Amino acid sequence: MLTFSKFSQRPRAFKTMTGVSVEKFKEIVGSITPHWEESEHKRLGRPNRKRAIGAGRKFKLPTLHDKLLVLFIYFRTYISMDFLGYFFDLDRSNICRLIHYLQAAMKRVAVLPGDKPKRARSRRRKISNLKDYVDASIRVT
Repeated sequence: MLTFSKFSQRPRAFKTMTGVSVEKFKEIVGSITPHWEESEHKRLGRPNRKRAIGAGRKFKLPTLHDKLLVLFIYFRTYISMDFLGYFFDLDRSNICRLIHYLQAAMKRVAVLPGDKPKRARSRRRKISNLKDYVDASIRVT
């Protein structure tokens, strides 16, 4: 299973697969952490939830670093979710769900690949344009 702790020990491969250096990645994780925690608390604290916060199955990827690594590799390479799931030992539905959750939090701090220009201009950017780092574009197949 691919994890941030293992992958960050190979800085050249890390930058090739994610589009950012390990140091920049850590900086981005630091700026998104409060937004991620807020969105997770909102998601888990909804009134119709059957279980208490903390109950239920845990994510297989324990840290935000590992979760964000999934998103960066996806944006950089646009490989299929099945293929990405193989690297992280997750099912494609879990990869899809994780990317969806992370994109919502990332949109608060950065312009993401595929954002519409009008919407992107109005958003405050705490991280400079993520498109510049990830160097990804939407590929039509």
